[in-house]
Amino acid sequence: MPYYKSVFSVSLLILVLLIAFGVYGDGLFNEPESVVFDYDSNRYFVSNKNDGKIIVLDSLLTGSVFNDTLSSCRGLHILDGHLYGAGTEGIVEIDLETGKTVRIIEIKGRTFLNDITSDTLGNLYVTDSSQGKIYKIRPETYFYTDFATGLTGINGILYIPDPELLYFCTGRDIKRVDLADSSVTEVIRTYHGQLDGLAIDSTGYIYFSSWGSDGVFRYDPLFSLEEADTISTGHIDPADIYINTRDNILAVPNYSDNTVDFIDLTPIITDVDGENPVPEGFELYQNYPNPFNPITTIRFQVPEYMWTSLDVYNITGQKVATLLNGFVQPGFHSIDWDAARLSSGVYIYSIVVGDYRVSRKMVFVK
Repeated sequence: MPYYKSVFSVSLLILVLLIAFGVYGDGLFNEPESVVFDYDSNRYFVSNKNDGKIIVLDSLLTGSVFNDTLSSCRGLHILDGHLYGAGTEGIVEIDLETGKTVRIIEIKGRTFLNDITSDTLGNLYVTDSSQGKIYKIRPETYFYTDFATGLTGINGILYIPDPELLYFCTGRDIKRVDLADSSVTEVIRTYHGQLDGLAIDSTGYIYFSSWGSDGVFRYDPLFSLEEADTISTGHIDPADIYINTRDNILAVPNYSDNTVDFIDLTPIITDVDGENPVPEGFELYQNYPNPFNPITTIRFQVPEYMWTSLDVYNITGQKVATLLNGFVQPGFHSIDWDAARLSSGVYIYSIVVGDYRVSRKMVFVK
């Protein structure tokens, strides 16, 4: 059964604003390429492509050199208590406690190792932009293979565990690699050039950085929009972006400016003098989280006291749930939907308020 509640029961208005602040690193950044966040120790790591140093930023964003064993370091990734950096010498494994190099995994034939990620089984995936390859590496055994080849201009890479997907960007395109057979599928061609980094937020939205537009942009999990939403602009050659999903912070290394921008993606909540604001029009928002398992929240707004219906359909058009069918007060509302009894898949939720009708997609994964 759905749980119905008012978002504004305490008379608060949610305004989505982006608060950005830059970190200049006291001269420590030298063509910053990649950023990752260490959730256990509440700190960020930034790689320098030009001098190979890995910079650590503490909780106050004060920087210091964490490791300087590579002559050039691009991608960064944290896995099983170790920090991995992709660079000229290969894949360097660094102890997160001491900052010392544990070992370097050399990859024969490498030319320009770039971005790096891992799957839930502990395999590393590293892009080689010059070779047009993705290497799959088993770090504990040093074993690696050419996982995918012929990927001209490949840059950033992103693994999504549920559902299990491996995305990468090249030029204007975002593409997907099948983990079972290494086949490549084009997901979407963007309106932006020189795509560099990929990231995912807690709701499943996919972000990418673009040198061509000097900005960061976003698609919904199903890439249903023809044009991506603009998240932030005014960067200077934004490289491998990262989202700290705990604090909802987007980190953007400005490669050609030797700075890192940190953008707060969290909605700002402000009081409205004790009054419950009345929205100017109808709106159905994207559910959150999305993808979800098994509960998600659907938010909507109505400007008048009107009869409102909210239903959920499966991909074949069969109605599977009625979440609302009655009069609602003007304002902002939300309904929690539990899909535990249904199978995984794409569902459509649709609202009807008078002559206003709109639908959106959501993804349920078990």
